[in-house]
Amino acid sequence: MAKKDFLHPVLKGFLGGIVIITLISFVSPDLFGLGLHIIDRSFNGQISWYLPFAKILATSSTIAFGGSGGLITPIFFIGSSSGNILGHLMDMNVTLFAALGFVSILSGAANTPITSIILAAELFGADVAHYAAITAIISFLISSNRCICSSEVISTIEEKFNKEFEKIE
Repeated sequence: MAKKDFLHPVLKGFLGGIVIITLISFVSPDLFGLGLHIIDRSFNGQISWYLPFAKILATSSTIAFGGSGGLITPIFFIGSSSGNILGHLMDMNVTLFAALGFVSILSGAANTPITSIILAAELFGADVAHYAAITAIISFLISSNRCICSSEVISTIEEKFNKEFEKIE
């Protein structure tokens, strides 16, 4: 429904706002904003199991209803919180799992495995880099080489190219 062209942009934005406000009100106020406190808590403690799923829903709703919210910070939120939950479920090192989730989701969603590995080495140290390399490459391979921003970037480049080409003619 959100992507239909028959909705007026103002109505579309209003409906998207209602969805986000509902999520924040009934699920968790932690979904509002960047969520840096949740990313930090993912490395240092336990978080609610539903937060990564709710953040996925909130971020995709924002984008589907025409919002221009960021994508990288939600990726970090979803990755680190998912890693935290998986670490707790497996009774493993939660900090390591949060770090691996942080870079693995980035690798798969943004189609950037090398950047993710370097980021892991810089942020979490060389001890984590080899684990991050494995998880980032697996995430990249599973994601089918799709990027979260590829369609936006390609369409913007095509528009600019077409405008420049029209000037030449």
